[in-house]
Amino acid sequence: MAAPVARACMFPIMCGANHSSMSKNSSSHAIDASFIRRAAELADKSACFTSPHPNFGCVIAAGAGKVVGEGYLYAQGTTPAEVQAVEAAGALCRDATAYLNMEPGDCHGEHTAVSALVKAGIKRVVIGIRHPLEHLRGSAIQALRSEGVQVDVLG
Repeated sequence: MAAPVARACMFPIMCGANHSSMSKNSSSHAIDASFIRRAAELADKSACFTSPHPNFGCVIAAGAGKVVGEGYLYAQGTTPAEVQAVEAAGALCRDATAYLNMEPGDCHGEHTAVSALVKAGIKRVVIGIRHPLEHLRGSAIQALRSEGVQVDVLG
């Protein structure tokens, strides 16, 4: 089996009207962007193994930005990145921030990733980009917000 191909982050980190929190300073934007880049790096570990679906990565940071959990979708049909990261972080998830390279998508309507984040007590979720499939785009964001989780979308 060939090693996953390393590649540069394929999405722009943008600031603008898509943000739900416009009062953030440039320092916090830089922190968010760095964790999103790490989530994208994790997602790239499964390049070519999740086809035809996108690659997902998740980083959970607690307190002053300490990484307490990470995960990525190994292959289609395996444990979601968010679930892996929550399991790795355990109780440290409470009031932490989850960084996702991409909005979770669940074509079966189970919202496994969203449920894991909510049940773990994640306070804030930062998403690099919305889901590329129109019928899934926005559903995880709406589900998280309906549970009282702050969601910021960078791009």
